[in-house]
Amino acid sequence: MIDGTDGSELTVGGGSGTITNNGTVRIVVRTPTQTGAVYTPILAGTWNGSGTYEAIGGAWDDVDHEFTVSAPEQGTSGTPVSIDLADVQCVLIDDPTSGRPVGASFLATQSSTSLDFTATVLGETAVGDLKDLLEDDQGVRSAWDFTVSGGPNPDDPTYLSFDIGPGHDPDHLTVWHYDGDEWTEYEASDLIYDGTYASFSVTGFSAYGMITQCPPGDTDGDYIVDEGDAMTLAAHWGQSGSWAEGDFDGDGVVGPRDAAILAANWGFGTGGELSAVPEPGVLVTLLIGALMLLVRRSR
Repeated sequence: MIDGTDGSELTVGGGSGTITNNGTVRIVVRTPTQTGAVYTPILAGTWNGSGTYEAIGGAWDDVDHEFTVSAPEQGTSGTPVSIDLADVQCVLIDDPTSGRPVGASFLATQSSTSLDFTATVLGETAVGDLKDLLEDDQGVRSAWDFTVSGGPNPDDPTYLSFDIGPGHDPDHLTVWHYDGDEWTEYEASDLIYDGTYASFSVTGFSAYGMITQCPPGDTDGDYIVDEGDAMTLAAHWGQSGSWAEGDFDGDGVVGPRDAAILAANWGFGTGGELSAVPEPGVLVTLLIGALMLLVRRSR
């Protein structure tokens, strides 16, 4: 397999050698960010063998040995999208609420092959059940349910691409699978994060959730460090607690070091990058303000 998501190439004999294929070579573009791009994934002078070249997320030209990335068919959560895999091999489904779409790259077919694809954002109940299984510093960044009718062999891989935004640590990304009754961790051995999309392959359609590590300072798992998190920290000041209560350094007590961690990450999620570390006076003002607001609310 050649992964063309990042423009990878296979060069044979400096580009003029002989490639012999008696099996199947798959060329994959996982995410719908290179729409219409044409590139040469294999550089060779002579092509031998009885094997085939398959394209996922685009079309393969056996004469010019070029791969053309498919323009995605656009859709919206919960609404079926119909495509012909001989012409279109990608779909991009928007989530109007979060603004984070999900993409799918399919295997191209030589003859007309109709496929109906539906991606639906998972509801709060299923997502809540998944959250209950995670560590305190983990959150559900994106969760979708997928259904397909028609299309090629169900054993052929499809690549799902979750838009999770920038700033995530690839080493802390995990995928969970939901069969309609329970969640289990999914072995996504080919999971790749390009700085926006996290992509992995599946051979069956059901529900999947993309799990990421929450930024330090984020108590509620919304991937934003803001006044709400400061209020949570202030409410548990001096008490024992978990990440969700403001214990970000893991020492078992919510205190000054946790406040410093929150301050260092203040503004995360509002613009994709961490803000500058606030001055000590800003941190004090932040905590005092949160405490005063809590006192006002209790009255």
